[in-house]
Amino acid sequence: MAALVILSPGSLFSFTEAFGYQCPGSAATIHASCKVQALIAASCESAREEMIARVSGQPMSWHDPHNNGTYSLLSSSDDTLTLQRQTGDLKYVDKMTFSFEAGVGSCTVSGCSESQVTSIGDFSTNYCNLRMLYCGASDGCIPVVHDFTSTLQDVSPSFGATAKMSDCLKMAAGEFVAASGHVAASSAPPAEYDSCSAAITQDSLLYGISGRTNPDVPVPVDAGESLATAVCCDTRTVAFAEPQFLFSEPDIALFSKLDASGVTTFYDSACGAPLFRAPVGRSMDAFNADTQEHGWPSFREAEVDKDNVVTNLTTTLVTSACGTHLGTYLPDSQGPRWCIDLSCIAGSPSPQ
Repeated sequence: MAALVILSPGSLFSFTEAFGYQCPGSAATIHASCKVQALIAASCESAREEMIARVSGQPMSWHDPHNNGTYSLLSSSDDTLTLQRQTGDLKYVDKMTFSFEAGVGSCTVSGCSESQVTSIGDFSTNYCNLRMLYCGASDGCIPVVHDFTSTLQDVSPSFGATAKMSDCLKMAAGEFVAASGHVAASSAPPAEYDSCSAAITQDSLLYGISGRTNPDVPVPVDAGESLATAVCCDTRTVAFAEPQFLFSEPDIALFSKLDASGVTTFYDSACGAPLFRAPVGRSMDAFNADTQEHGWPSFREAEVDKDNVVTNLTTTLVTSACGTHLGTYLPDSQGPRWCIDLSCIAGSPSPQ
């Protein structure tokens, strides 16, 4: 970590002039900030394209894993990007600037993030503001158009601020676990918003979904709702899905948990009704490829239990007979296709 550069009382918390970084500035004299320089194993064009794709892809193609903040692109040029990020609780806005310097088969990216309000401690927020826009799959992040590795060359948080990668992946690390070691049960949505006929038992969900106790949706829901409860039962989130490519994240790794030579039945996360069986009439590789192409588990007509799956061809919304929201009906050139939230089909068979 670079040494702290003490300039003046006001600039102690601002890196606008230090080390040649371009910083966005802040109206707050004392404010938390962080600057990061990284060597990216890709062209600067690819680095810029990936950052912009993450911002423009919110919330469906990409979401901020650091407590679901929202980024906005303020300005761009060939060698700079200026952005802002609003925190997931909608209380605070930070601004950041990135600059890009091309190397041979690489790009040096220098970023500076500054709080816009008086602050000292930031729980790594300014560091995460920067890192979440260029981190790769090897870091536990989900790329949109380009995946690349990066090597940190300088990380300089302001006095009182921190720079911990573990703080950035709060939604992806499955850290919200009760003291007993068992995942706490999820709270149901308020009755007026609850579409499910049965409550979801969080610690019995399969495929790693039991560890997803944070709702991870871009609209407010009630405290205690898990990802499954919010996405599958809370009608306030009906327009939103679980994070794209959730099925492939390290703690989920869906296809590593399926019987490669058999057929898996997927059950309703709330009521336990059988909903889909896959693969049927195709190989596991074809099922995987279909899912990879869309970003959510994707089923074909022969794999749908039509006694328990309700498809609204007008709205394209897919629900179960138990009222659980499952996903979307999105036919393609191959025919009918059901693109489904894994969180909502991670249940076990209901007792007979």
